[in-house]
Amino acid sequence: MKKMLTIIIVLIISSQARTQDDDAKYAKAIEKLHKAQNTEKTFEVAFDQMFDMFTKDVDKSLLPSLSNFKKEMKVKAIADLLPMLVPVYRKYWSLEDVEQLTAFFESPLGKKLSETQPLIMGESMTVGQEWGRKVGMEIYQKIQEQKKD
Repeated sequence: MKKMLTIIIVLIISSQARTQDDDAKYAKAIEKLHKAQNTEKTFEVAFDQMFDMFTKDVDKSLLPSLSNFKKEMKVKAIADLLPMLVPVYRKYWSLEDVEQLTAFFESPLGKKLSETQPLIMGESMTVGQEWGRKVGMEIYQKIQEQKKD
C-alpha cells in the first residue's frame, strides 16, 4: 500500500512538472508569435489611447510630470498583458497551431500582413462608418415613409 501511494505521488509530481514545462513552452511560443506579428505596436497604441482618455481632463500643466510614469507604466502594462492572454490563446490554439502561425508571420507575406493590417483596419473602419451612415439613412427614410402612411 505504501509503495502504491509513493508511486501515485511521484506520478502526480512528475505530471505537474510536465504541465509547468508545457505551460512555459506555450507561453514562450505565444511571445514569439507576438514578436513575429509585431503586436507590441498595437498594444502601445491601445495603451496610449487609454492613457490619453484618462488624462484628457487633467490639468495640462501636470502632463509633463506624468511623462515618465506613462513610459514606465506602458512597459509594465504590456509586459503584464501577454501572460494574461496565454490562457485565451491556449483555449483555441494548440502549440503546433501557434508555431505554424509564427512561421507564417516570419515569412515575407506574414510580415507584409503585420505591417499593413493596421492600415487596412483603419481604412476599413472609415469605409464601415460611411456604409453604416448610408444604411442607417435608408432605414430612417423607410421608417419615416411608414409613419406617413
